[in-house]
Amino acid sequence: MTSRRHARLIPLLLAMAGLSMQAIVGGAAGPPAPPPDGAGAPPAAAQVVPGSETRAVVVFVTRIINSGQAPLRGPEIHLHAPIRSPHQDIAELDVEGDPERLTDRWGAPVLHYRREQLSPGAVMVGRWTAWAAIRRFRWDWSRQDDSRHNALPPEERLLNLRDGKVLALSDPVVGAASEEAARGKEGTRGVLDGVFGLVMDRLSYDRDGKWQPAPEVLTSGKGSCSEFTYCFIALCRKSDIPARYVGGIVGRTGVPFHLDKVFHRFPQAHVPGLGWVDFDPTRTDRAANRRLYFGQTPGPMLLLSVGDGGDGSLTGADYLESHAWEDRRGRAASLRQAWWFPPPSPALRARVEEFRRRLDAAQGEQRPGLVGEALAIGHPFVLPWLDDLLYEKGPRAEAADACLRIGGSAELGAIVNCLERLNDADGDRRIAQLLERFTGQQLGASRARWNEWLNAQTPRTPLPGDTPGQRP
Repeated sequence: MTSRRHARLIPLLLAMAGLSMQAIVGGAAGPPAPPPDGAGAPPAAAQVVPGSETRAVVVFVTRIINSGQAPLRGPEIHLHAPIRSPHQDIAELDVEGDPERLTDRWGAPVLHYRREQLSPGAVMVGRWTAWAAIRRFRWDWSRQDDSRHNALPPEERLLNLRDGKVLALSDPVVGAASEEAARGKEGTRGVLDGVFGLVMDRLSYDRDGKWQPAPEVLTSGKGSCSEFTYCFIALCRKSDIPARYVGGIVGRTGVPFHLDKVFHRFPQAHVPGLGWVDFDPTRTDRAANRRLYFGQTPGPMLLLSVGDGGDGSLTGADYLESHAWEDRRGRAASLRQAWWFPPPSPALRARVEEFRRRLDAAQGEQRPGLVGEALAIGHPFVLPWLDDLLYEKGPRAEAADACLRIGGSAELGAIVNCLERLNDADGDRRIAQLLERFTGQQLGASRARWNEWLNAQTPRTPLPGDTPGQRP
């Protein structure tokens, strides 16, 4: 394990001095772009949803693991950091390691980690911790006007009307669906109402791990949040309405912590007089009001990216991170996950930061002893760093046991995530036995079987407006 240097960024203080997140992270990729429109303050028509404001600490980690017998050449990670947005204030961003700091075409910050090589059995980590205040919005459509208020600059308008591989605006399926959505509708709101209704009614939610382009999704009638979003953006742009997505980490309030391995993205459309408006047709099948997210933010979420998945993105079609290495035949694995916490006390934060320092410094036989130190802390806030030991052959099983003791069933997904990542059949077997004793299931050391069971047992994150008693 290489040591990690911790750099604290204070975006709010810089924002008060008139600097954007783009200025914080430095170099740009492609033509310079402003921060996401309206980053400083929401338009007057956007109202904070009562009771939606919350404070959270979010830890996001991504890994590349060399499970082969030879060094892995040129591994690299592009990792999104939180964007500057009216939806959130980032009081502090703690970036681990020393990544290059870039900016994508939409002005969103991206952290670039790269090594010359990764030794067999070694793990490359990208990780940050954000201290955030988060809020949701709903838009007052009665305040819409057709003036130039919140009008997009020409370059930004063209960017958010362009075609792309996942949109396929010239495809006849998209053309026909766009005509159907706009039929009988008047004005921007009317067309958006038609697009929202068509996507919501035609598609059913199905997270199969594929990100198919809009024509295929509209034809199949099913898709994930990303595919719902592709369809919404395509139909908007086909009707000359600028549209894009925002994506990030899903939270859950009222619990000691929440582990997110699924994540979420939803579309925005630019409306004259209102600016960028949030929509989410993905999850409304669960809501008593199916149009709840027509002009309302889902959440809570920490937003990391803005875009359309096309040129200018440093993570390609992905809205969280991307990973790559030069060895096409190299045996390597990658994963990402995030923890969402209520803000810990200063005393707890200090103890966890001391644990992190010891984790950085400990070598060889010292590292298994860190499991006992995590147990002594005993709070879930230590889990994102105890998680490192799940990917080291020596302390893996003991670390998994400690994760279960500290995090209980809410940490099962993180433990399952480490199975079959290393060339360590004995460690996988021991961890599987722990999981079997804890859950009563007999699923062996297969990550796929455990994830299938977890997906069946774990409801999707509750959203405001969910129908009481309805199973998601």
